[in-house]
Amino acid sequence: MENSKHTPGPWLVRVRVNQTPQVWDGETGIASIVDRGQRGNGQNEANARLIAAAPALLEALRGCADLRCISKNDQGDVCTVTFTCVNCAASSRARAAIAQATGEYV
Repeated sequence: MENSKHTPGPWLVRVRVNQTPQVWDGETGIASIVDRGQRGNGQNEANARLIAAAPALLEALRGCADLRCISKNDQGDVCTVTFTCVNCAASSRARAAIAQATGEYV
């Protein structure tokens, strides 16, 4: 990963009996899920899995952000990155999500 400030992945979820889920990097705790009374419906575990997937998701988004559009408009011209086609819009959303996750503009 590119000069990341976060703890490197992979991260995993640990759920102990009668405790809220925690996210670990293997040896060290990364996050504990705050129980908002949602234990019975699986929401706490789902939140923990989403957090644990963060390093892999960030890496995947970095790959998507670098995609170059090769779409053509009705006149046959190559897209000029106007963010109106599907590829450009997805790449733009990926860059925005990376910026949100890292606190840095990409």
